[in-house]
Amino acid sequence: MSVIAKTKSARIATFAAGAALALASSLATLPACGVFAARNQSTVAQGKYYAAGDPHYDEFFVGLFLLQMQMEQAPHLPELERLNLVHALGLTPQASSDEVGQRLHEEALKLSRSGLRMRLDQNPSSEKPESASAAVRTSERPKDRQTASFVGQIETSATTLLRSMGELKQADEALDGLELAAGGFDASVDKDFAAAPAAKQDEVKKNLADAHKLIALMKLRGAEVRGESEQLLATVSKAVNTDDGTLGAPGAETPSAEATAEAAKAAEANAKKGTPKTKPKPPGATPASAAPAAAPKPKPKGAPLADGDEPAKAPAKPAKAPPPPRDFEP
Repeated sequence: MSVIAKTKSARIATFAAGAALALASSLATLPACGVFAARNQSTVAQGKYYAAGDPHYDEFFVGLFLLQMQMEQAPHLPELERLNLVHALGLTPQASSDEVGQRLHEEALKLSRSGLRMRLDQNPSSEKPESASAAVRTSERPKDRQTASFVGQIETSATTLLRSMGELKQADEALDGLELAAGGFDASVDKDFAAAPAAKQDEVKKNLADAHKLIALMKLRGAEVRGESEQLLATVSKAVNTDDGTLGAPGAETPSAEATAEAAKAAEANAKKGTPKTKPKPPGATPASAAPAAAPKPKPKGAPLADGDEPAKAPAKPAKAPPPPRDFEP
């Protein structure tokens, strides 16, 4: 399930109770978190859903809160996938991304010397990030379970990073829309809450001001995390590439390691069953698809032509009588 979608349905019903924890998690690694004063924090600054009492404002604050919830786990994904690769390679947890890339390349070179070349093909999706995928194209089927597991982990980590990058890009676009909406509310808040007490107007304005700050922080951190994911994915892609030009075009559809293994099992099963025998056809039988040869059309019979004469086409009207012979004509 995608990073954005997996927290949506279960938490919306109880978002007010868990909002403070969610915001603390999402902003824990943000720079300049001290932008929110420790005292007299607005509801937005506390990570809670703020109900302004106006449907248009409430829709804005709900959208902002849901983005906080949806982006909660995003900052941890690059680190999590680095650790997954570290574990697959047998490195220490402290190994850097560069060390992971170096070890990946060493393993890829070993496999290439044994006949298995590989390349990581990426299939991003801007409209549906959850549909993005990465697949390792190999020159042959992995020969043992350890190699298959190694290739599978590369695919899994690369796919997770690719989807996270797409989701963070979508979130950034959504934050741009919220920032634009907040600017409109700034201009109309006095008119929209003209009948409300002055304290209510100040409360709405304070939450709008903190919403601007929060949007800026979320955009900044989202860009940083997306950059970390892009860097790790680029490192992995470069490290495992041992393609010598024999693996086909990168744009071609690439079967995953699991699909390749399943196809190989199916082929072995079919080979054991044997090829079904076809019934012999009676001698002289004509294939159903073969059409009988057309009989040649008979040529029209006519009188032999004199030297120099050309064959005349069949006239539509009766032919005229030939002229009388001239003098000295044989």
